[in-house]
Amino acid sequence: MAKSGNWGRSFLQKQTGILETKLNECLEQQTRARGYLADIEKDGLNDPADKANAVLNQELNLRQASGCAEQIFKVSRAIIAIKKGGYGICDDCGEKISRKRLEAAPWATRCTSCQQVEESHGR
Repeated sequence: MAKSGNWGRSFLQKQTGILETKLNECLEQQTRARGYLADIEKDGLNDPADKANAVLNQELNLRQASGCAEQIFKVSRAIIAIKKGGYGICDDCGEKISRKRLEAAPWATRCTSCQQVEESHGR
């Protein structure tokens, strides 16, 4: 099993900055989606076409907000892992996640091999 905390300080600072930026983007996006949903409710649309369009947009915003919630969880988890010294360790096998993978997806919780296994099982 790989030891945690063997990333360089500059790498961890860079990753923290990227993660915090992503977290703020997701929180803003979620706030906008909620605001849009509130606007629909108070508009009181009468035209059936307008209502249908509003319902479609509402569904898209709900999906977007749901996706944001999942991303917020992943990003927050990565930030906590950096602070606790466990960043970049695969949840499944306990080995170190490659730097290249973490640079591409700073919130990754699995090494490439374990992620491929997970995806092949359709989870």
